[in-house]
Amino acid sequence: QNLGNDQLYTFFVVAINENGASLPSSVLHLNIAQYLQDIARGTRDAGNPIAAVPSAPHSLRLDGKTATSLTILWEPPELALPTDRFRYTIHYSTVKTPNSTSKGVTTSSSSNSTQNTTTYNITQTSSTALKLEALKPNTQYVIYVSATNDMGDSRPSETLLAWTDPAYPAFVETPTVHPTSLVVEGSSVTVLCIAMGSPPPTVSLYIAGILVHQDVTRHMVTVVNNITRNMTDISCYADNGYGTPMQSSVTITISRKPEIIAAPVTQTSLGRPVTLRCEVDAWPRPSVVWWRDPTVRVPIIHGGNYKISIIDDDKSKGFFTMEVLIKNVNESDAGEFYCFARNAFGTDMKKIQVVVSPPVHLPPEVSECCRASNMTDECIDACDFDEITLDKVLNRDVCIPEFDKLVRCAADGSDHRACCSQRGVPGSCLDWCRQEPVDDNKACLLQWAPAIFACFDEGREVLPGPPCNVRISSLSDTSAFVQWDQPDKNPDQVELYRVFWRVLGQHIALRNDTAGTSLEINLLKPGITYEVAVKAGNHKGTSVLTSTISYRHGASYVSSASTQDGASVGVAVGIAFAVLALLLGLVVGGWWGWRRRSLLMGKMSHSGSQTGISFENPSYIKEQNGDTVQIAETPNGSLNGTIASDLNRGPSTNSNNSSINGGTSIGLNGSSGSNGFGIWSTQHDQQINSNTPGFEEDTRNNRKYSRFNS
Repeated sequence: QNLGNDQLYTFFVVAINENGASLPSSVLHLNIAQYLQDIARGTRDAGNPIAAVPSAPHSLRLDGKTATSLTILWEPPELALPTDRFRYTIHYSTVKTPNSTSKGVTTSSSSNSTQNTTTYNITQTSSTALKLEALKPNTQYVIYVSATNDMGDSRPSETLLAWTDPAYPAFVETPTVHPTSLVVEGSSVTVLCIAMGSPPPTVSLYIAGILVHQDVTRHMVTVVNNITRNMTDISCYADNGYGTPMQSSVTITISRKPEIIAAPVTQTSLGRPVTLRCEVDAWPRPSVVWWRDPTVRVPIIHGGNYKISIIDDDKSKGFFTMEVLIKNVNESDAGEFYCFARNAFGTDMKKIQVVVSPPVHLPPEVSECCRASNMTDECIDACDFDEITLDKVLNRDVCIPEFDKLVRCAADGSDHRACCSQRGVPGSCLDWCRQEPVDDNKACLLQWAPAIFACFDEGREVLPGPPCNVRISSLSDTSAFVQWDQPDKNPDQVELYRVFWRVLGQHIALRNDTAGTSLEINLLKPGITYEVAVKAGNHKGTSVLTSTISYRHGASYVSSASTQDGASVGVAVGIAFAVLALLLGLVVGGWWGWRRRSLLMGKMSHSGSQTGISFENPSYIKEQNGDTVQIAETPNGSLNGTIASDLNRGPSTNSNNSSINGGTSIGLNGSSGSNGFGIWSTQHDQQINSNTPGFEEDTRNNRKYSRFNS
């Protein structure tokens, strides 16, 4: 009785006997005025009693904070049943207009005013601690907690006001590596990354540019096992999303046994200086020696014709270059040289094969060609004497681009790639062997120029030059007649000519072979522009292609019946003449074919495995990388289908004598065949592959010149 009309009362009960008092019961909260208003509104039933609920959580406090988080603790309700299981609801929000300017922590026993004006974020937990995350840096928050059990929600706790820390960018120290003095290849190291920042940064450890470990922390320790020699650069990287990330690095030296890298073959010529090099990767610094024979330990001694040196790499610790300079190469220097290195952790040895070629002599016309090619005055003396002086090019950077001109003059119109390939010249330098420029002049010049020029010298008397004075004239709406003169260089060495033609601008070309200096080409269309080129060849190789000539095909065929009155006479005379020409052609052509084939068979048996005719697809007219070289080396003596007796025959029915290019052998002097055009077609280039007997080609992927044996 006598309760205040607008007062909040709390009721709880304690049981007492002669032995003492019990714990308090749950708490009953009652406001008489609010209770009567709820009954009047119908929101509360007067017949249902008011349930008792736990008292409010209390002692709300801040346990820790960062720029983006607050950790809070509290005590459970004091007035509650011992069997109650609580779930806590945490309410928090930023303070829009804080009353206090202090960036500390403030608690308030009354939260009614704040609750009425602020929208709260809510999260729940069953423990009495919680870390609030994803908060704003340098911001004040208001926080309170309420407890809930089966009977209902408690009153809110006191209010906590707390500031988050200001944000500042991440900072990371230089990595600390243990052990600090001796890190051996294959062992383990421990790396410590120490970083600072608010909020705590994400720390990443990189070794040799590869991410090894990552964590959100201020101290990160990582153990790295099985260290390799390339793991010298260690970096710690820190980023917390604010400001600029920071990286700090250290380079360590890894003790390791020697590893040597050296070019397996070095080409040189008599009388020239040459330097042999071995790149050594080792630490500590190894002891090194050059040997001619490691089994009996025959050394190369510094002095006289040899100069030995070891050069440290200023940029990378543990990298050295062993060099031996042979001042004047003689025949005894040909053979094997060995570079050997040893330190406390092991040894390594590599072999260098020195190939010595005879001096390369230039004919007088090469010097004239160099001057006609407008070689600069600084470089003209490289080909102004009997012998090529490569050092005059190597020692002058301005002369290296000029070397293409010297190669073009020395090749003398022949394709020497077969010889170059046999001498080990790599695909990247093979274009020099056919008078075409290469991508890396200096690399090819340093190692392979002597071998290439030795091939030029070797092929000077045996390889033909390109045909001369190529010309073409129309025969009919679909055919034309191509003629050329013999090469100026080695015309007596020509065994076969190959003619290429294609529509101007297209990649795929047709081709056909002949032993003479003319050829009829068919399947042409009036009004279409074609380009034509010819090359000469024998069983040792070919010339380069002639310059292409453009030809617009037009009908030049005129009927013999020019008038109606003379038609019958003209037809009769024409038929008679055609029959006589056919008979004469068969007789002469058969004899010439038998004679030519006999000569070729004799030459093939004399040449052994090098027999055959070497030609190539002319696709490099427009594209430098599209070559296909063919060598016919069929064991039955049929060279590229028809070169001798087959020239005047009809289609071959014997598979052993058929064209290996897939075309049908057709008589060129009027005998009919399956296509009726007087040629055998090679338009299906895709049929030529590595299984085709006796072909050799430039592999398109690596441009390596390779031969597929029969």
